[in-house]
Amino acid sequence: MHSDLFIILSGIMVAVNGALLGSYLLLQKNALVSDAISHAVLPGIVIAFMISGQKASFYLLLGAAVSGIVLSQVILWLQTKAKMQKDAAIGLSYTFMFALGLLLMSLFVKDVDLDADCVLFGEIAYVPIDLISIPSVGYIPRAISHLIPSLVLTASVLVFCRKAFFLSTFNPGFSTAIGINTSRWQSVLLAMVAVYTVMAFELVGAIMVVSFMIIPPSTALLFSKKLSTMLWLSSLFGAFSVVVGYALAKSLNISITGTMVVVSGFVLFLCVLLKNAGNKAHGKQQTTG
Repeated sequence: MHSDLFIILSGIMVAVNGALLGSYLLLQKNALVSDAISHAVLPGIVIAFMISGQKASFYLLLGAAVSGIVLSQVILWLQTKAKMQKDAAIGLSYTFMFALGLLLMSLFVKDVDLDADCVLFGEIAYVPIDLISIPSVGYIPRAISHLIPSLVLTASVLVFCRKAFFLSTFNPGFSTAIGINTSRWQSVLLAMVAVYTVMAFELVGAIMVVSFMIIPPSTALLFSKKLSTMLWLSSLFGAFSVVVGYALAKSLNISITGTMVVVSGFVLFLCVLLKNAGNKAHGKQQTTG
């Protein structure tokens, strides 16, 4: 029972955190940054191993997080200073860093069994196995102890700085005119995305992280153009996909994270059909009237 609860709770935190950040990225037409970060962490992993000499998850995650933050700042720099389009800046940055990681591996750690899959591909079913003791609380999964601060940080920053993020997303020209540094707030958002991506894909894998950041916000956008409503709806769609996906995966004995994403995609597909059907019915009523 505790194992099921821990897995579902971890999945919900990953989905909600991804939905909050992904909503802003989607509105900024920058949604694939998370995918770029998941590929660009390799040099950070290699450098962390070269410095520490250990393959412990903490050191690799730390190196991956630093690498992800560096990538996010490089992307922003190319957009603002080199005037590159977003897709070009993302493609150039992450392919360069991924190639750099491969080069470092071939030069310095080719004789070491350094497997980047330990970070790039996770398995949420292992969450209840790795436990830590918290005073006055008891034993909880290590993953949850990482995800809680990440989610609290995301929610707190987005709430207390909502005006700056809102204007930077919807009206960057006006925000600059009234003294809000748009580039700085985009940098903060991308840094949070980098930290979240690294924390989450150890559990659910890189592709799953990208899915959680794109699919629920896209579903929410079908029903509301209001940012606050979109944030709530995307979080609910993400949490729903986690709960239903876990129930299906357990009953069918199949991949948990894969099923969660399939459910999320199915919800999006169903909502598109319902939305189109509703629009057609509304159009017929207007024609008849």
